[in-house]
Amino acid sequence: MNIIQNGQTERILITALDENGDFITGLSDVLVEIQRTSDNYYLDFNDNTFKASGWATRQETMTELYYSYSPGSYYYDFDTTGFSDDEYFIRVTSATAENSPYEGYLKVGGYVDNIDVALSTIKTETDKIKYILGLSQENYRIFSPLYNSSGLLTSGTIRTYQTATDCNNNTNVLASYTITATYSGTNMLTYKVVKAWVEYLL
Repeated sequence: MNIIQNGQTERILITALDENGDFITGLSDVLVEIQRTSDNYYLDFNDNTFKASGWATRQETMTELYYSYSPGSYYYDFDTTGFSDDEYFIRVTSATAENSPYEGYLKVGGYVDNIDVALSTIKTETDKIKYILGLSQENYRIFSPLYNSSGLLTSGTIRTYQTATDCNNNTNVLASYTITATYSGTNMLTYKVVKAWVEYLL
């Protein structure tokens, strides 16, 4: 089974052979049909619509690829633009070819392809992970803590770092946050952590 993104074109390609296993050129009876498996509708090639019945062209004649250099090869380009994410059953038949029929499935969409994501987007997501790790107390330090008369923290500064060495040396700060907290007696009423500034590591 092949898997492609929605909107891509899948080239359906077969090779027609005779009883001796030789390539057959010049065929006009190599026909492709495409069924959408979620509802068993077939593609009407006449208007490019999947239907339960009433097709004008349920099977399309495939094109010979290049009889001189690729003898016996026939193709159809299935453009999935406008179709749903789904699984499609594909069958190719030929009354002449001895190795007919040819069958397979094509899965369209339903997955994330990060290869197509811009590098700038990947960098942004990586930066976010750095901050999450920092606030999970990885390479994390608290500076200038202040406490009330009950010994409860009321303010301070959090700094996060990309590496343990930077954390130990307080160098190359990744991000800094201001802590503020209020209490009623010993019960905390509010607790706030606000990013003060950020310094990217280049």
